[in-house]
Amino acid sequence: MGTITRRDQGRFRSFPVEADDHFFTLCRFSTLASVPRNEYAVPFREAFMAPWPNQPCPHSNCGQQILDLLVEMVANADQARPEFRALVAQSSGGAITCPYCQGAVEYTEDSQSLVISTRSPLRYSRVKMELRARDYGIHKSPPDLAMTPEQSVAEEKLMPGALQAYTYAEDGPP
Repeated sequence: MGTITRRDQGRFRSFPVEADDHFFTLCRFSTLASVPRNEYAVPFREAFMAPWPNQPCPHSNCGQQILDLLVEMVANADQARPEFRALVAQSSGGAITCPYCQGAVEYTEDSQSLVISTRSPLRYSRVKMELRARDYGIHKSPPDLAMTPEQSVAEEKLMPGALQAYTYAEDGPP
């Protein structure tokens, strides 16, 4: 392989990125950099630490690998709650359903691990999940206009089996 050099272009510089964690961090940063800030926005530090746990569900009847908690799919009304902010900040204080078994999970005090929660979990919005699936399906080649949330999460998030018979926020309590 050839040598990798840094090219200085005045105030714009580019650096090679090799590790997956660094790549995801840069993706989150570039996405957040384009979002206008207002008094309702999640603070930068919390949004920058979007919860991508990449660990198994702690429920003994599940154990599926959770690559993404999909917190952005929580209903808009619930995103104003302190429980949602705790999830985004990867801290204890808020629970969300496992996308596989629908059991409540939350972060530990050290913000490193998911544990079983006794809290009432936040649930994903059916409307948001269907819109995301449709958008993902439209941009496939060839387009898949009948893409379901289950299919899009399996393909886009690499989480096959997630959202099977899921009870969404709009469906009421499970």
